[in-house]
Amino acid sequence: MASDFIMEDREWRDLDWQTEAPPQGAFDQCRFMHCNLSGAVLTGYHFTDCLFSDCDLSNADLRGVVFNDVVFEGCKLTGLHFEDCHTIPFGVRFKGCILTLASFVKMMMRKTLFEGCRLTETDFSGADLREAVFSGSDMDRAIFTGCNLEKADFRRVLQCTIDPAQNRMRKAKFSLDGLPGLLSVYGLDIQD
Repeated sequence: MASDFIMEDREWRDLDWQTEAPPQGAFDQCRFMHCNLSGAVLTGYHFTDCLFSDCDLSNADLRGVVFNDVVFEGCKLTGLHFEDCHTIPFGVRFKGCILTLASFVKMMMRKTLFEGCRLTETDFSGADLREAVFSGSDMDRAIFTGCNLEKADFRRVLQCTIDPAQNRMRKAKFSLDGLPGLLSVYGLDIQD
């Protein structure tokens, strides 16, 4: 860790990271509400059991960041490269977030929750998403190549296209209206 600074059980509201960033260090059980971290350099920060609610982290630099049991609710996370984070430990959950153009390339993300998120053009190439849940998420042009999607739950997703030949998908869950996204690679004309 870049610093010995440790902060526990604190809440920040309406913080603008560009003008008043807390010192680098460890944050345990902290809450960040309506904060602007857009474009922030987060190298040296460790977040454990933290909540980010209605925050903007778009295009933040995540190199070396630790996210361990972190929840993002209603956050804008456009263009983030989560593969730049420390991968051990790594644990996140997303509820109602915008993850457009985010990247999780080769991440280990078993049982990760993406609930009601916008995952437009999000890159999951090579990710381990076993038992992940994508409930109610819009997955327009999301990239799934070389992924382990075994037992992942894709029920109630929108605009999901996945090539079963390019991914491990044993026991993955899909609703009937999601089947066209699995078969589109074969050029079939599927109608009601």
